[in-house]
Amino acid sequence: MSALTKAGLKLPFSPTMQKETTRLLTRAFQQVRINGFLPTDEIRSHVRQTVDFLLHNRHAISLLADIHENDDETYVHSANTMFMAAAFAIRHQMEDAECFRWALAALLHDVGKTRIPEHILKKPGPLDLLEWEVMHQHPIYGFQILRKSPDPEIHGLAAQVAVEHHERLNGSGYPHHLGLDAVHPVSRSLMVLDIYEALTGHRVYRARSSPRKVIHYLMNDYSDRVSVPVILELASMVGIFPVGTFVENEDGEILMIQKYEDAENYRGEMTVLKIFGPGKKILPRPQKRKIPNLDPTTILRTYDYRAVGLTQEQWEYLMGGGAPGIT
Repeated sequence: MSALTKAGLKLPFSPTMQKETTRLLTRAFQQVRINGFLPTDEIRSHVRQTVDFLLHNRHAISLLADIHENDDETYVHSANTMFMAAAFAIRHQMEDAECFRWALAALLHDVGKTRIPEHILKKPGPLDLLEWEVMHQHPIYGFQILRKSPDPEIHGLAAQVAVEHHERLNGSGYPHHLGLDAVHPVSRSLMVLDIYEALTGHRVYRARSSPRKVIHYLMNDYSDRVSVPVILELASMVGIFPVGTFVENEDGEILMIQKYEDAENYRGEMTVLKIFGPGKKILPRPQKRKIPNLDPTTILRTYDYRAVGLTQEQWEYLMGGGAPGIT
């Protein structure tokens, strides 16, 4: 039984609504394959229902770590990415209309895969170089499909996200090898949600990874390619706090996660450093303490070291076990 079922909540990413979204997207993508037509009204209506649910059930956002029931299709991946994008925008206290735009762009970000042959999409193993060349065209195809829509939000932001969601900070992404500063802010966030959802979901060529392992991977092996603040916000959203993260609780205290008993999976007893006291009053010297765990519902936001006024050298010293005074 999933955490969603245990909680007794009928969520938009529960099996029933996930299947409804998947069926909608399956029909929509099939229409695109056949005649290039995207059923805009039906898609907008469904996205609006999902966003409205999350806006009125914000407690549901903390359960996103358990979003998967079954997942081996582009449709389910796109549906789950939509749920996460809507929740991400809501956590940032964006206007309802902006939350809708994020969710719509996320749902359609992979529509270009309708032009990729099925034998490549569902290949039960690594793609060869020629197959990768074909796959790398799907952002361009998505842009071309969505730009034809008369809907301004689809031929605008959704089309831009479709073509940009595989770009990376160091220019190693595709299709245009852009840096993060050259892509839309929504694309910078959705690319992280896209990676997280893909790695935590089942694929024909690999088993799924746990949310904790994926966050660990993003922070330790992929942070030179995507936005670290977005990784931290995602981690907070799914209730995971990597080592080195600064978290603000309801009392205005800011703590740095220094160590876990189980470092790779972010489990067990935690060592934290309190940097700011109540009301965000900076302490003359960080206070070290051990706690059994953190309740995600008590964490208001997360930060990287720069956002709390530390230098990289100070942060690395704290990570190594030191507790210098901060001025």
